[in-house]
Amino acid sequence: MINEEKLQKMIDLAAFEQIEGKEDLKIAGYYKWDYIGLGILGNFFQMTVGYGLILLLVLLYHLDFLMENFDQLNMQLLLILTVIGYICIMGIYTVIVIAIRSARYQKAVERVGRYEDILEELEDLYQKKN
Repeated sequence: MINEEKLQKMIDLAAFEQIEGKEDLKIAGYYKWDYIGLGILGNFFQMTVGYGLILLLVLLYHLDFLMENFDQLNMQLLLILTVIGYICIMGIYTVIVIAIRSARYQKAVERVGRYEDILEELEDLYQKKN
């Protein structure tokens, strides 16, 4: 005899594991700040490469001006402005990454918590039978 309640819970668990919960289970496997830290680390490398490419494009675009006025440019000031721009952009994106990763982690933990509740309910159903 098939218990419909058990069957429905098993279907719900399998659907969660195969579809929406696959990523949630990975995320919930981390400590919160480890998950956020991985995002910050990825952000650091992506932003560094992106900033470098944008800087390179700007330099190439203004190459004629730079070559004509090279002796008149204040290189220290340009370097300081470049570094300050990098730090500002990195700070802004780091705050954004922390906010997004925190929200994503919280939602994943909540969904995994509901998954674990269904697992406990299923276990209780099996224990009642025995």
